[in-house]
Amino acid sequence: MKIVNKAIPLLLAGSLITFSSGCSDLPISKEIQGTLGGAVVGAAVGAKADGKHGAIIGGLIGGFIGNRIGSYLDEEDKKKLQQLEMKALETDESQSFIANKSKEEVTITPGPTTRETLATYELSPNVTNYSLDLVSRVEIAAHVDTPIYSDTNRSLNPRMVLKKGQQLVVPATVVDNSDWGAVAEGDTVIGYVPLSYLDKHTARAYAPPVARAKTTPRKETAKAPTQAPPSASPAAPAPPPAESTVQASAPPAEKPAVQKAAVIGNCKISVRRVKNTTENIKYCKEPPSGWKVVKT
Repeated sequence: MKIVNKAIPLLLAGSLITFSSGCSDLPISKEIQGTLGGAVVGAAVGAKADGKHGAIIGGLIGGFIGNRIGSYLDEEDKKKLQQLEMKALETDESQSFIANKSKEEVTITPGPTTRETLATYELSPNVTNYSLDLVSRVEIAAHVDTPIYSDTNRSLNPRMVLKKGQQLVVPATVVDNSDWGAVAEGDTVIGYVPLSYLDKHTARAYAPPVARAKTTPRKETAKAPTQAPPSASPAAPAPPPAESTVQASAPPAEKPAVQKAAVIGNCKISVRRVKNTTENIKYCKEPPSGWKVVKT
């Protein structure tokens, strides 16, 4: 079986980047719109150029500093803002510093973590639908013959067995059973695998259960057939066959709808403030690279 690696599209909410100032009806300038558009295009190109190791969506970009906040900052200030913002998102603690350029205080306040659907996979037929957790994508050659199950139950027979050396792709784990990973072929989940198979130290080659030995039934000695007594009268003729009725053919059954498994990840809003200017930036966490700004 050939395992295909394809970029998985994300179904993220639209970007949440808002601006406010002392003048509430201040429009967003063309300069700001251009900055936003350029960031989106650059991220999308980056994802296509290196889909295997890049962002899981073109709309996740490494960072963004709006022009209104940016006008208070020099290059060193911008680097410090990004560093402290990552710290705020990881620790859930507000951060602040004094900008070199403007001598104004810059504060970063992280919002609460929300769990959101970041991607969807189609499911192969007869594979149980579980919510999945986004994790660092694993792509390895199977260490041993590896069973792929339709459910997270090792007592069931696997739906297939990947031979040692075949590619094994696991982009997510099962939300309520983190010892199991979802196995993907392209944009389809084809089953589940115990995570112990991803570690060469714990992987054990799958062996099918030993079938029970069949018992040979005892042979009985054949007896000579006994002759039936002569019939008293000839058998009555069989009744004529009933006329067959032609039944209308049933309409073809509809194909079942393709099920989709949701891949869930962590998201937060970071609130940046300088004087009376505020930026609300939405981030989602993409393992292993970290927090990325959400863009569509």
